[in-house]
Amino acid sequence: MSTRLTLLFICDRSYLYSTFIDEFRAADFQVVVARTLTHAKSLLLTRPLSGVVLCHDCSRDDRPQAGPLKRLAPHLPVFLLTDQEQSLPADIDCVWRSDLGDEVLTRGMAVFFRHIFNLRDTSRRPSLVIGGSVPFFAGIRANGTH
Repeated sequence: MSTRLTLLFICDRSYLYSTFIDEFRAADFQVVVARTLTHAKSLLLTRPLSGVVLCHDCSRDDRPQAGPLKRLAPHLPVFLLTDQEQSLPADIDCVWRSDLGDEVLTRGMAVFFRHIFNLRDTSRRPSLVIGGSVPFFAGIRANGTH
């Protein structure tokens, strides 16, 4: 039996990320959207979450929100969804770099992370520290054939 995982996605204009939200929901994630950092903090305190997703692209830069979220819930992985090359920012556990509008690529990302989070021991919290290396997930568009 699969466990329903909940991602907190912080975004005040979630319609810009509908592909991401739809594909992660299709991969059996529950995606909860918080419009502000204050709203996100209240959700962190009131419901069980598997991870937090922040964005960094041409329309927003949520990287500064990682610090306050990590102080509130240090055990919770914080992911950065971006379409830009960058080093791993402080307080962010993993960077997901992709063409944010590519359905096939985003679907692959969702399925991949669903498998990572599919823990056999439910007492463990999700963690993406892999052998001490910097955790990144990068995607490339196929040659026009999906």
